[in-house]
Amino acid sequence: MGTFICRATITCELAKAVLLAADLGAGATEIGEELAKRLNYEVWNYEQAIKTIVVSSERSMAEISEEASSGEIDVNQMVASVIRDRMSSQNVIIEGRAAFLFLLEPATLKVRLIAPYEIRVLHVADFRHISRSDAEEAVKADDEARRSVAQRESRVNADDPTIYDVTINTAAWSAWDKIADIIVELFKEKEKTTGLGLAETTSKANEIRVIIGAPLGPEINGSNLIALDSLQRNTLGVEAGDEVYVETSTWGIIRISKKAVVASAKHEDEGKGYVRLSQKLMQEGFYKGQRVSVRKSE
Repeated sequence: MGTFICRATITCELAKAVLLAADLGAGATEIGEELAKRLNYEVWNYEQAIKTIVVSSERSMAEISEEASSGEIDVNQMVASVIRDRMSSQNVIIEGRAAFLFLLEPATLKVRLIAPYEIRVLHVADFRHISRSDAEEAVKADDEARRSVAQRESRVNADDPTIYDVTINTAAWSAWDKIADIIVELFKEKEKTTGLGLAETTSKANEIRVIIGAPLGPEINGSNLIALDSLQRNTLGVEAGDEVYVETSTWGIIRISKKAVVASAKHEDEGKGYVRLSQKLMQEGFYKGQRVSVRKSE
């Protein structure tokens, strides 16, 4: 699952992406390198994207920093654009702070890497060859920055476990390569699911799990509509005008179940991997970033 790679004008295949959304000092860089060896994917992070921007724009880092501070440019959007461009043409691993820019975008596997605060501080101090106090300042500032990026760019809480496929405490394992092995196995299992982006099939027939994107416009606020792209409709076996059930669940206990009429997603939403609900449905308790089940109405 991921974004489409199209070669020539005949065939398209899905580019694959692994997100390692990690707190500073939790080992995303090291684990990303190990994964790259095993999957033969290119690793992208915030720093690498910035370097690409500097080279392509023929501006210095100081110039870009000054423009960002003055509000002339949005560095997060620039970083996301650079990485998204690579995602359109090759399989990638997105690690560290950059991963928080893509929490609601298509990815084969989304992994949250965490570790106790003290361990992260010691790791940063050792990795950067700085004092413990400097490492503490770096960790605190970066924690705030990463959560801010997730909230501002994706409108989600980065600590919400339902955003990710799995959360791993890296301090519980003896080596980075062991964690990489675990992620590779999870990746292989996730590849077996069908669908696109954040949509995936479940064990039930005619049902997908998918994340809710931004609501549909106010012009259809009085309708219970759900916009599905062509692959999602095909997976469910429905057409525009058919009815589906949209359901939230926690540990198998259904909390909200609403019937909705299917609408075709807009062209710009095709292949993004999320669904959009009308504002009327959103007022029933659904929210952006929430993972829900959508199943065909019998």
